[in-house]
Amino acid sequence: MVSDPKAIQHVYANPHSFVRQRHSRNLLKMLFGPGLAVVDVDDHKRQRKVMRPAFGSPQLRNLFPVFIRHTQKVRPPTSCDTTR
Repeated sequence: MVSDPKAIQHVYANPHSFVRQRHSRNLLKMLFGPGLAVVDVDDHKRQRKVMRPAFGSPQLRNLFPVFIRHTQKVRPPTSCDTTR
């Protein structure tokens, strides 16, 4: 597990150098299915390419009201809130 932003950037920039072991991938696939976090580099690129249009600026802009509404439900307002 990596949490340092520079280390994460290095891993993403060099994906073929950081391939998960087969048994780890198989266990994660059993638990979570063959999603982006589990598949190998080539499948990951293919899945990202297919999903990319759904996460463009116009699509995310349309979701902001949903994000705000749900965030307001799960946390109390603070004195610096400007939306209330």
